[in-house]
Amino acid sequence: MLTKAVTAVLALGLAATALSVTPATAQPLGTAPVAAARRWPAVSFFTLNVAHTLSRSAAAADVRKALTLGNVGGFQEMSQQADRDELVRILRNHGWSWYMPRSGGIATPIVWNSRRFSLVDAATQKIYGFEAGVTPARFIDRVRLRDLQTGKIFGVINTHAISEGSFGAQATSKHRDPRLRKHILALRNTMQLMFRRTENTVAMGDLNINYLADRRRKVAGFPTAVLGKLVSFDMPLAGSRGRTSLMDYLMTMKNGSGLHLLGSKIVHGFNSDHDAVVATYQPENLFATGPVFNNPHGDPGVRRRVLTRLTRAVQDTEPGSVIRLATAQLGDRYLADALIAAHQRGVQVRVILGDSSSTAAERRVAAELGGRLSAASWAHRCRAGCRVGKGAQHANFMVVSRSGVVSNLTITSSGPAGPGSTQRWSDAYIASALKLYVGYRGLFGQMKDAKAGPDQVHSYGPFRAQFYPVPSARVDPVVHVLAPVRCRGSRSPRTKDGRTDVRVVMSAWSGPRGVAIAHRLASLERAGCDVRAVYGSGTSKAVRKVLAAGRIGIRKARTGQSVLVVDGRFGRKRNRQLVWTGNAGWSEGARSSDGTTLEIHAAASAVAYLALFRRAWRQG
Repeated sequence: MLTKAVTAVLALGLAATALSVTPATAQPLGTAPVAAARRWPAVSFFTLNVAHTLSRSAAAADVRKALTLGNVGGFQEMSQQADRDELVRILRNHGWSWYMPRSGGIATPIVWNSRRFSLVDAATQKIYGFEAGVTPARFIDRVRLRDLQTGKIFGVINTHAISEGSFGAQATSKHRDPRLRKHILALRNTMQLMFRRTENTVAMGDLNINYLADRRRKVAGFPTAVLGKLVSFDMPLAGSRGRTSLMDYLMTMKNGSGLHLLGSKIVHGFNSDHDAVVATYQPENLFATGPVFNNPHGDPGVRRRVLTRLTRAVQDTEPGSVIRLATAQLGDRYLADALIAAHQRGVQVRVILGDSSSTAAERRVAAELGGRLSAASWAHRCRAGCRVGKGAQHANFMVVSRSGVVSNLTITSSGPAGPGSTQRWSDAYIASALKLYVGYRGLFGQMKDAKAGPDQVHSYGPFRAQFYPVPSARVDPVVHVLAPVRCRGSRSPRTKDGRTDVRVVMSAWSGPRGVAIAHRLASLERAGCDVRAVYGSGTSKAVRKVLAAGRIGIRKARTGQSVLVVDGRFGRKRNRQLVWTGNAGWSEGARSSDGTTLEIHAAASAVAYLALFRRAWRQG
């Protein structure tokens, strides 16, 4: 029998029992701001089919060699009890851990170096059962591993599809082919499920379909047709079972996978009739200071970039961390899942919601957290504006004390955390500056206590923040920040003929306030600035009329943003790049409601927002 450490009985759900965890000697890195954090270390994955016909010694030799190829791996055809026992012995001796569930998928173990990774959770999924003369039962195994050096979570999937269901990437067996297609579709669904929980998702295994031929034939139901739009096939275009057959796969998600392929190779010299496939990746720093953007015209991964980044920040928290989320509406079930899971593992989760209709996600989070504001975790709905009891709660931001290796994380977003954001241009700005974190944490506290601070404008190093609501004043905050703009004499390499560029992407732009801001922009155009605006459905006819009369280039787009960019002469400086972004629209209602605008003094960020403007201008 297998030892207790090797096996676990798991259902199809996501809960799992840790199987064997060798005590880790490496400790997580100390908390560091993103700007100071070291580059994420590369991670190598391998997959190897160890032929079940090998002798015990030959199989063991293949396992030992494979362990030298990477940090995480998957084996297939470990169907012999003696081979599994020897695998466990080798893994223990080398300081590796494993997932090998007795309930299924026992022949496709996932293994990892326990000095580098620890198990978060694991599960196995049965694709179909045993059928005499056709196939044994087939499974898909999956684990989530935490990198002990960075705190990042990696999702790893391993599987072995039915043999002899395809020859030359063609459907060849009426008995086996339907099961093969079912397996590939299940793998696709499993990868999508894993990707919703962790960006660093890698799938591997022997799919028994020659990819070298399949990429040409694109047979319906086979990997290229089913997975091609979703994943990157990271194997080198060479044989892994003979010179012309590539049946062993390593795949990552195409958009937002958080992994950049550094290289892949086929490693020969094994006793098995398969060679090993190895791929090395550079994990992306998802919380590097700067913006991320949704594109409503892109694929699902591109449309969910902001929501995905918020969800990742929650998923990477450890017990004892504190998450504070303010959003006009929480409608994304995956973010809700992450908040609930974080609370259940010991993270303090505090959520402030707007006075919109309650969503299913909000009800689930509220039921989990409760509503007692003196507790460590809670969910609270403001019935109007949070701080002064007027207007509405339009602020959208998250502050996290620690997420993985990153501390003092602030994420400001242009819209609420709901599925509607995937249908519009939207952005989020990420920073791990202590002063900015403390400032937004203080704003969150004011919203909780229904008290407004005496000052509405705050400086945080390279950032300034305008907090709303603001009292009525003769000078609007937006008109005020535009006052230092000078239209001639720019020395920015991107501006033409010395003209300062002013770019606007605005979803809600209306009323007397919106008209006044439009007049200010028109005056800049007359003074020689190059002013252009992308406007959304919330822009009034009166505002558009002022912009057109002022000869400002305008185009309509599906946008949920509130962005202003200046590139050129600003005050005494002739080469200045500034961005104002957040969730405060240019309307009377926005001035009297909870909201934030972040002023960013960073040329790289301004260039990114200018590129966003050009895309929205072209695509609408």
